[in-house]
Amino acid sequence: MSSSPIDTASASAVIWFAKALDGALLGLTLGAASVHTWLKHRSSSSALRRVRSAHSASRVADLRLLLEADEHTDEKGKGTGRGSEGRGLPIVVFRGRIEPLKSHRIGGGWKDSSGGGVLTSEWTGDQAVVLQRNHAYVYTQYSWSGKNFGLFALFARSRKDQTWTSIRTVPFNLVDVQNESSADKIRVNVEGSTHPLPLTAIHHHLTPVRPSPSTFMQAFIGNRYPVGVLDEEKILPIGKEITAVGLCSSRAGVLEIKPCNELPFFLSEMTKDQLEEKLAITSKLYFYSGIILGTLSLGILGYSILRNWQKWKDYRKRNQQMREEIVAAQGTVEDLVDVPEGELCVICLMRRRRSAFVPCGHLVCCPGCAFAVEHDRYPKCPVCRQEIRSTVRIYDS
Repeated sequence: MSSSPIDTASASAVIWFAKALDGALLGLTLGAASVHTWLKHRSSSSALRRVRSAHSASRVADLRLLLEADEHTDEKGKGTGRGSEGRGLPIVVFRGRIEPLKSHRIGGGWKDSSGGGVLTSEWTGDQAVVLQRNHAYVYTQYSWSGKNFGLFALFARSRKDQTWTSIRTVPFNLVDVQNESSADKIRVNVEGSTHPLPLTAIHHHLTPVRPSPSTFMQAFIGNRYPVGVLDEEKILPIGKEITAVGLCSSRAGVLEIKPCNELPFFLSEMTKDQLEEKLAITSKLYFYSGIILGTLSLGILGYSILRNWQKWKDYRKRNQQMREEIVAAQGTVEDLVDVPEGELCVICLMRRRRSAFVPCGHLVCCPGCAFAVEHDRYPKCPVCRQEIRSTVRIYDS
C-alpha cells in the first residue's frame, strides 16, 4: 500500500530535519520547546498561587465585606492575591447566576427595559447575554483503500476550514445563587477579554454542498474537497451558574469584576476547587514535559557536539597527512634523478612509482599523483579503472 506524495515528502522532510548537523537542529528545536514549556509552567504555577490566595464567595454581601476588610489591612494593594496590571486591585472568585443588566423579569422570561438588554437565538428562541455564530466550510478527503497510513491520518479526516465567527454581547451581572431576589449584584466587564467563554451550543446544522465535476476529480486524485457548510450557534444563557475569576473594583458602590491577563481564564463553569485542580494538573504536566524535553535536548546536543568534534579532529588529521604526503612527494630528490623508464609514474612521468592502490594493488603512481587520484571525485586506478579505497606507500628495502 503506497502513501500519497504529500506524506512521502513530509516524511522525507522530517527525516532530513532529524539528521541535519548530526541532530543539532533537532536538539536546538527541542531546547526551544523545553524553554517554552518551562515558561508555561511558570505561568501556570503563578496563576495557581493567585487563585488559591484570592477571595472567594458565593454571596455579594460576603464578598463586599471581604474587600472592605482587605482595604483596611492592606491599603497599598500589595497582597498576595493582587494583579499587577490592575493597579493593586484584588483578585476575587465569585460564583453566581447570570442576569441581564438592562432587562427585567416577566413571568418565565426577560424583557428589555431600554433596548439591547437581551439577545435571542433565531433558531431556538433562547435568551442570552452572549451570542456566537460560526460559519465554516467542511472538507474531507477520500482514500481508495478505506484506510490512510500517512502522517495526515493522525488527524481527523474531515476538518473545518475558512471559518467566519461573529460574537454579540450585552452587559450583564452576576447575582447570588441562593438569593436571586437580592438587589446586590456584581457587574461583569468583558471588554478587551481574550479568555474563552463557557458557551453552550444550541444549534448545529450541516448544509450539504452540491457536488460538481471538479469535486469528483479532486476526490479521484485524493485531494480535499468541500462537503458542506456548517452553521453553529452558541450562547451564554441567562440564569446559568458560572464562576468569575478576575480583578474586582467598586464604582459608586457597585462591584465590578473584569478579566486579569495574568490568569488563563475569566468566566468558567467549574468551581474554584475544580479550577485549582485543573491548574495544578496543568502545572505538573508542563513541569515533567519540560524535564523530558530538556533531557532529550541536552542528550541530542551532546551527541551532536561529540560527533562534530570528532569530524573536526579527523579533518585536521587528514589535512596534516595531506601536507606531509605532498611535502614528501615534492621533496624527494632521488625520485627525480636516474629513474628507469619502467619505474616512472604513469601520470606525471617524472617521479618514481612509490604508491600502490587498494584493492587492485597496482604500483603505477608517485605519492603526489596517487594522493590526487585518491581524493578525486571518482577515484579509479589509471591502469585497470577499478574503484580504489586508499593508497599504500611502498619503500625500498
